[in-house]
Amino acid sequence: DEEATMLLYDRMKLQNEHRVTMGTIEKAMDSNDTIAEAEARARLYEIEENLNTNEFASVRSGTAWGRSGVIRQLMIKEDYSLARMIQRVKVDSGGRPIPSELREKFESLS
Repeated sequence: DEEATMLLYDRMKLQNEHRVTMGTIEKAMDSNDTIAEAEARARLYEIEENLNTNEFASVRSGTAWGRSGVIRQLMIKEDYSLARMIQRVKVDSGGRPIPSELREKFESLS
């Protein structure tokens, strides 16, 4: 249980870093700062790799739902919020506006 708690804490910390870094990328795109954007994207890649490692460790630490189920529930809740999906599309598209049809689809899914 202690291991699962530590992994959950690490995952929450990484998710917060991911959110902040996505915001940094958005700001860099808005100000046409390609250097800051490239640095932030490199950091984002590093964070995503750490999230993958955390997930692997969570699965390896035990298969009981009680240990890993809560972590997975938090991941799903975090990864598919409307704001998060819109932010990801904006960053991935280089800051282009999100078409209204796509936004409506996201709203219906979240």
